[in-house]
Amino acid sequence: KYLPADLEKAEGEAARLKLARWDEAEGQWTVLKTKLEREAMTISTTTNQLSIWAVMVAPPGRVNPAVIGGVAAGVIVLGLLVYFMAVRRRRTG
Repeated sequence: KYLPADLEKAEGEAARLKLARWDEAEGQWTVLKTKLEREAMTISTTTNQLSIWAVMVAPPGRVNPAVIGGVAAGVIVLGLLVYFMAVRRRRTG
């Protein structure tokens, strides 16, 4: 779910909210194709790896992932939670 603060950073334009993951090898954020569900207030993407995630705000107008703006309200800890859950599962299983 995106937060009201995220929407505020996007000036009320939910379509500007994008998910990005930190690419350790490249030392930069990679913005992924993001699916928006306005009614549920969610954004989602498909990935094949764990990472640190962030909600980012695209500049107004045409969206160009190469120039996505700054990090919105905060970093999504989804990647870390999944990682710690996997580690915990390995320890208990």
